[in-house]
Parts: sequence; structure tokens; C-alpha cells
Amino acid sequence: MRRGRGGDFRARLMTVLAAVTFALVACGPAASPPAKSGSASDAPRAPQPSKTLVLMTRSEPDTLAGTSLTPGVTSTGGRRRLFNAGLALLDGTAQPLPYLAEQLPELNTESWRILPDGRMETRYRLRPSLSWHDGAPLTANDFEFAHQVYSTPELGRSGMEPINMIEAVTAPDPCTVLIRWRGAYTEAGALESVVSTGAPSSGPSFAPLPRHILERVFRDERDTFLANPYWTTEFVGSGPYRLDRWEPGAFVEAAAFDQHALGKPRIDRVKIIWNADASVVLANLLSGEAHLSIDDSIKISEGMVLRQAWSDRAGGEVRFFPKNWRHLDFQLRPDYASPRAVLDDRVRRAIAHSIDKAAINEGLFQGVGLPTDSMLYPTVSYHGEIDRVAAKYPFDAQRAEALLQEAGFRRGGDGFYEGAEGKLLFQIKGTSSPENAAERTILAAGWRQAGLDTEEATFGPAETSDGQVVSTFRSMYSTGAPAGLPALSLFTSANIPRPDNRWVGSNRGGWSSLEYDRLAEAVQSTLESTQRAQRAVEAVKVWTEQIGSVSLYFNPTVVTLPATVSGISLSVPEADPTWNLHQWDLL
Repeated sequence: MRRGRGGDFRARLMTVLAAVTFALVACGPAASPPAKSGSASDAPRAPQPSKTLVLMTRSEPDTLAGTSLTPGVTSTGGRRRLFNAGLALLDGTAQPLPYLAEQLPELNTESWRILPDGRMETRYRLRPSLSWHDGAPLTANDFEFAHQVYSTPELGRSGMEPINMIEAVTAPDPCTVLIRWRGAYTEAGALESVVSTGAPSSGPSFAPLPRHILERVFRDERDTFLANPYWTTEFVGSGPYRLDRWEPGAFVEAAAFDQHALGKPRIDRVKIIWNADASVVLANLLSGEAHLSIDDSIKISEGMVLRQAWSDRAGGEVRFFPKNWRHLDFQLRPDYASPRAVLDDRVRRAIAHSIDKAAINEGLFQGVGLPTDSMLYPTVSYHGEIDRVAAKYPFDAQRAEALLQEAGFRRGGDGFYEGAEGKLLFQIKGTSSPENAAERTILAAGWRQAGLDTEEATFGPAETSDGQVVSTFRSMYSTGAPAGLPALSLFTSANIPRPDNRWVGSNRGGWSSLEYDRLAEAVQSTLESTQRAQRAVEAVKVWTEQIGSVSLYFNPTVVTLPATVSGISLSVPEADPTWNLHQWDLL
């Protein structure tokens, strides 16, 4: 967005005014006085070489924002973490720590109150002297404004967690964020989830937005709000690094943010480069042109090669974390379902019984993946109860045949099933990647062997960001999402993409169950852990029995821990490896 001379003058004036305002509204005491004459800080320092961390990812970012408002667009963990900050931060064990907030609300205190009518209030006190990357003060008003944006129906997030649970956000003073909740909500004390519903990415699930930049655009240019360059090449955040240069199609460069809430990062600069070819990413890691990969940019085969190479020369460690959850959605909207047989739950069960999960795990991941019957990790304390009640669909050709015959279908002369409307022809569709294509091939081959003729299809690059196209697939859609309790909300009726919500939502197949909605809402609103676990078990039971989707496996993510980078710390699959990026250093 170009400015004339008058615009430049106004921009400089606004910068001066912002600095004055910042001094007036800062949430804490004044800065420390200058060091005394003759102190160590006055001594001349030798120039230090600039440190640049090079990260490789699989594709050019669609946005640098922590919360995406665009259908089909994700702001994945590593990129998000570089530029954004939330009220809390999940550490290497996926436990929340204060970030922009001085401390997190505690239940049954003044900071987290349950009201007599069942609603709640949480109060966050911001750290002193917070600022945006452009130097403007970051205050509670930026959270208040963010809620105005996120709760606007035509922008597509108003029906998603946690926005659908927030009644109002106010700023009693510049340093206090007061959130009023429609009811009990278990994540209210952190608002930093491992799932940002509707997009396969880490939180923050309620990130602030710079009011001083976006308020006028939001008010006067609503129709083009999401096309504003702020979201890409003019992004301003509050994370450990600020955008310095974005060369489209080539790289993104960022500089350490001096005023970062948790301290200036130890590494001066970060450069992000990308390539969709995992073998190219591997070559850059092996040569030292890149330090580490982020956002699942190398796959198992490349990870195995890298692990051996680094082991031979003490170059670092490679871990395989079963992190992202893969599942198969069915098209359950009659207007789009083809063949219509997919609407019959007996046919869907037959399809599920024709999936050889063990073959997929071996063929794609050399056995280091983890087949699963639900979206919850087997490490949760109540997994035994989930395993007891969840409906299972083991690989069983005879059971599949019996279900298809019960539904009125018979094999034709070519060996494929047909009915009154002719031969059944299904389609399995998904996003483009060698691994996803191999998954679809294995699935389709199994179904054809079971007598279910199936064609394979891929969403083109432009289609993946078109919510309507992705939501109107014909038969089956294989996709992924982070696992865990928040994943239950992916399948609620509120998350069904529709024209009136700009086709935003994770429930792509349109499955709907009032009983499931009630249980999923109870999971997010039950504060007592044992009761919450029971609601989760019941929700999984309904979801598996009604077979709106089929759980496939946990996709192992390759996590690279190079010896050239110190400070990386994580111990659970759901943690973001870049959570403490500001503490990393180059050796």
C-alpha cells in the first residue's frame, strides 16, 4: 500500500505520537536509569558477527499472522511462532506459560470468576511496556479490537473455538484484558491451544491485532480487509522476530525484536526459505545451507537419511514424533455426495473395513507411524476407556462384503459393486504432496480389491485455499489435523463450512449430530478434569459409531535437532519445537 508525501508525513507524525502515547500508557514502571559513568556498559565493545538462523519449510507462507481468517489458509507453527505472541505460550511439555500476560488466571480467584448464572470472567494483566514491531504500544485495546474482528460473521471465525465462547472483550485500562465468557470454558486460562480450530496449526487461538494499523481498514474497507498487505508483506506482530524483507517466491528475512516480551532473541536474524521437494530440503540440511527444517518439510525417508548422516558426524539428532492426525472424511451433504451410496452408513462402514492401516503405516512410514481409532493420543490417562467404547473397523474383507450386500449392492461382471443406479464409483481426494498421493494410492488400491471402484484426485494449489472447493468434494477426503482434545471441536455442526460463513470450517464433509455437539461443547466447558475426560470418551463413542469420518493414523513428524543450534527443548509430540525460539543460539 503506497503513500504519498502527505501520507509519509502523517506516518512520521503517527510514529512520534505513538512513542509519546507509549510512555503515557506503559503498564509498568519507567525504564531503569542510565548506567553510571565508567560502568561496563560504557566500555567500548568489539563488533560481534551477526548470527543468522536459516529455516527450511515446504511452501511460501500464505500469511504470517498467528490466527488466519482466510479459508484454507494456515499459519503453521514455526512461521507463526517467529512473528506472533499471545497471552500464553505452550512450553516443550505443552503446558501454558505466561507470555504477553504477567501471569495466567487462576480458577476461583479474582482473575478467573465463575458467575452465578454459569458465565465466567477471566482477567489478564499485561506485562509492562509491551510494543508492536513498529514501536507502537501493545495494549488491552488491541485484544478488544481483535475480538471485534474475529467475531464478525462474514470473516468466518465467529463460530469457531474460542471465539464462539466469548461474549465480550473489554479493556478496563490499557494493561488489563477482561474476557467475559458465555459459559464455562476449560481453555479460558491460557487461550493458547495446540489446535487453532479450522486450521491445522498451533495457537494462539486468540491473538491480538494492531488496532492502530487495522482499525480504519476494518471500518472502511471491510470487503478487502483480508487482502490488505498487512497480512503478508507488511505484517506487524509482537513475536521474537519482526519482518524485515519478504522476497516473493524466494525467502523471508526477519530481525530480532529488541522489545520482545520475553527478551531480545539471542540469534540476530532468521531467514526462511522453502521448497516443496523434501529431497531439496534434505540436501540443504546435509550441506549446512539450512540449520533445521520446520512445519513437516521433510518426510520419513529423508529423515532416516539425515539421522544416519548426522549420527556419523555428530551433526545432531532426528526424532520421529507421531503428531498430526490423519482421518478420512465422507461427503454427507446430499447436494454434493457422489455416489449417493456414501450417505448410507453401511457403505461407509464397508469402506472403513477395507482400509489396511498397518499397510499404510509400513508403506509410508517404515512402521514408525501410529494407527489409531480416534483423534486422542494413547498417552492420555483415560485411553483404556476410549479403547473400550470406540467403534472399531478392523481390516476385514468379509465384513465389508456383508455390509455392502446388506445395503443392496452386488458385484457386477467386472468385479465391482453396482446397484439400481449402476456401478459405484467413488473418489478419494486430498492435497498435493508425494506422501498424500501415496496414501491415496494405498487406500484406493484396497477399496478396488474389495470391489469398490475408486478414482484418485488432487486439489490444485489454488483450490486448497478455496473453502468451497475443498468442502464440496465428491466422496472421500483424506486430510490431517493436530491431535488431542481440541480436535473434537473439528466435527461440530458449528464448524460445517457454508456460504454464510465464507466456507470456513473444519467439518468439511458436513457430518452433524446434536448428541455429539452437546458432548463436544461439554468437553470445552467442563472444568473438572475427570468429568471432562468422561465427556470426551462419550464424544468419541458417538463419532466412531455414526462414522462421519474414519480415523487413520498419527502421521510421524520429523523433528530436526541440529548440533549447531542450542536451546531447542521439547518432550511431547503436541509441543511446537519452536516454542522457545528466542532462547536458541547458534554455536
